[in-house]
Amino acid sequence: MSQGLKIDDEFLSLEGAANEFGIEWSGSPEVTRSEVITPDGAVSAVRWGGAPVEAVLLHGRAPGQSARSWDSVALDWGVPVLAVDTPGHGFSAQRADRRYTPRLIAPAVGNAIAAFAPAPPLIVGVSFGGLTTIALAALRPELVKAIALVDILPRFEAPPAGSLAPEAKADPGPPAEPERFGSRQEIIDALSSGATLSREAIARSVTANTVQLDDGSWVWRFDAGVKVAPGELDFPGLWDDLLALQAPILLVRGGKSPVVADEVVAELQERRPDVTVVTVDDAGHEIHDERPRKLARILADFHSKLEL
Repeated sequence: MSQGLKIDDEFLSLEGAANEFGIEWSGSPEVTRSEVITPDGAVSAVRWGGAPVEAVLLHGRAPGQSARSWDSVALDWGVPVLAVDTPGHGFSAQRADRRYTPRLIAPAVGNAIAAFAPAPPLIVGVSFGGLTTIALAALRPELVKAIALVDILPRFEAPPAGSLAPEAKADPGPPAEPERFGSRQEIIDALSSGATLSREAIARSVTANTVQLDDGSWVWRFDAGVKVAPGELDFPGLWDDLLALQAPILLVRGGKSPVVADEVVAELQERRPDVTVVTVDDAGHEIHDERPRKLARILADFHSKLEL
């Protein structure tokens, strides 16, 4: 495992994130980036504050999603957390087979958590990160004391952004090549049209999650990989794992999101009456991006009630 180093240039955008969301700024927080080598390649993570880590944060699967997607949540929450670049995102390595499902990436994520934060009280996952959290709980239950799923269950009405779309074919063909852009500004302009996020927030995400190639073009720090067939995602198995999980569960829903249906939530609560469900009425699917302060307070409240 490499030694954590404070990367001032990488985290210069934090003050802008704090200012946009009205988060008190009293100077740069303690933020370090480290990586661990796993059998599936390097996994990078961003640690906020010192030890012990109070929560591990897992992002979704899409260009622009990475450990840095949690910046505003971490700033507002103010406790030591670990945000992980899952395989194929950010500074983490792509998988050799370029296949990404919750069960395939869970071993590498588990190895990273065991190295960086072996006893986190809470693991939080949004979208694909939530599905990965469920897979991790089944694989490494000793690492998972409580989970928070952000606008995702293993049964949903509309697919979240990214690789969960149902159009995947049984024969997916070769891995997708990264889309190239002439400049970061080109990406910002394209994403800003009709976006729910501010242009400033989009610019921060693009800056954190893109890299310039030798030919001068820009690409996302994201491996689209091979489009997996829906059956490989194993939603029925993940649903069974969720119901069997011996740990407190929080579900945070976006009031404007179509992803988690009311009837699915009702079934979950019938099967698991102990599940805590909170709805953020003015948020869509990407609650951590859209309403980071509300999400931070929900997580802090849930965390405070854990008996660990």
